Amino acid sequence: MARLELLDFQQGAVNKLFETALSYFESGGDVVGGRKVPFVGQLKAVTGAGKTPILANVFSRLRPAIVLWTTKFGSVVDQTAINLSLGGKYSHLLGVAPVQVIKFSEIPSVVAWQRILEQKDGLTILVSTVAAWNSTEKDERLNVHRVHPDWGDKSRWDQLKEDRKRPLWVVYDEAHNTTTEQVELLDDLFPSGFFVASASPIKGKLQQYLTLLPEENRRNRIVSIRTRDVVDAQLLKSIIAVADYDSPTEEMIGDVVERRKDLEDRLNEFGSPVVPKAIYVVETSNTRKGAEPRPTVLWRMLT
Repeated sequence: MARLELLDFQQGAVNKLFETALSYFESGGDVVGGRKVPFVGQLKAVTGAGKTPILANVFSRLRPAIVLWTTKFGSVVDQTAINLSLGGKYSHLLGVAPVQVIKFSEIPSVVAWQRILEQKDGLTILVSTVAAWNSTEKDERLNVHRVHPDWGDKSRWDQLKEDRKRPLWVVYDEAHNTTTEQVELLDDLFPSGFFVASASPIKGKLQQYLTLLPEENRRNRIVSIRTRDVVDAQLLKSIIAVADYDSPTEEMIGDVVERRKDLEDRLNEFGSPVVPKAIYVVETSNTRKGAEPRPTVLWRMLT
């Protein structure tokens, strides 16, 4: 099978992201509120533009490094892990060995984890759902925040923060889903930087980091791919994958509302007469005595 090669506009995005990150460190970094903050770069591109292979190739040039590659959706985590792992269609874009791609929640053993922390060369990508680490209280119900005697006297999260021998980078895919609390938790790991991938504007603390920069620096940090280039390369996806994710009802409904509105705005930009609709289905309209019926609860959330 022929190896995937980056198109000119994708390689251009790789070069700009890498050069912007490199110049950040050569200049001594940004200081916000008296504190040096991580690099923040945004890859702004429509779905199908090749954000994963672009970022993979960026890290082939930023090694040695550990990368926490995270997103909200389990299906995206599975796909990313497969595509980046040895033999996957993007694996060659990560550069020469040693390269390791593994799900953060599936570290096979204490020995394997210690090897990741102590290694000083190569590239290790830890792919993870946000739900696997997202807890403002570092909830011990989550494995990464749990202290287990076999793994030492610190949680894996704290070990990643304090015991690693390589720089840490964070990739947040679908970054418009970030919250300030999530960024605070990731920021607590003292990463060298964040690469956020989203066609929509990013929010929360990452946006604050960008907003406080001089305008020219802020523009340089946002690498945009023209949708026309993606269309001309026939990369727009023709299949829609529907996946469930384990989140509270309120969060899922809020996400659907936001996505429907975003889709409506995009269609309006193209002058399309199509009006997207969201359909909400409940398992039952009957509830236990005294409880509010689910359709009513759903209606109140939406209105």
